Amino acid sequence: LVSSSNAFQSRRPSFKSRCYATRSTATSTDELLELVRSDDKESEDARIGSILTDLETNYQHPSNDDPTRFQPLIGNYDVSYVKSIQDGDNPVGGKWTRKNSIAQKLLRTRRTLQHILPVNSTGIGATISSNGETVVGEAVNVIALEALFGLLRLTVVLRGDAVPLTMEERSNTTRVVQPLSSQAVKALFDSPRIIIGKTGRWFNINIGPNSLVLLDTNYCDSQVRVGMGGTSGTRFVFVKCAEG
Repeated sequence: LVSSSNAFQSRRPSFKSRCYATRSTATSTDELLELVRSDDKESEDARIGSILTDLETNYQHPSNDDPTRFQPLIGNYDVSYVKSIQDGDNPVGGKWTRKNSIAQKLLRTRRTLQHILPVNSTGIGATISSNGETVVGEAVNVIALEALFGLLRLTVVLRGDAVPLTMEERSNTTRVVQPLSSQAVKALFDSPRIIIGKTGRWFNINIGPNSLVLLDTNYCDSQVRVGMGGTSGTRFVFVKCAEG
């Protein structure tokens, strides 16, 4: 019989295999960054999907009771790639970026971002939600649009408080697309803020209803965060913005 100590050691991955896994993940991340930054990324859907599956399969989510499990998600991110399950669906910016929308017939999307900031970084958030839930971060989505060769600019900003999903909410498959992880949150967004012009001096108001979005994290490192819509299954690749 093998002693319990030796048995434990035999079940642990070797130092060599752990180093190989780390190198493999780093290589996959580098390739993913190259693909999602290319102008021809739509033609690379199959390869991008394969890399995402590999990264997600090898990603270890923090435990449910880890109070720091949302800390790695904090950062400013470009929305660099979106893959929807349903054709024609565009969850980034909704009606503002949907291909057949009036907005896209008149405006061009310059950039889309999704930032996850520390709690109440903007000064207009909360630390406890209206339902008594603890807020773990502040989500800020930005859709930058333009027309007339950049002479007219319009920016849509959605700010919301991020609240962890309970175990019951995460496993309720009548609502979510699949059981969600310990890093799943619901973002409680305020009414969208519409800003016209570079400074918003003449038009800067909130228009529209509040909204709620479920978002899970399937992978996260120092450069990339892979998100998934909790109810849609849409996958997002968020790439950290350059500092400065």
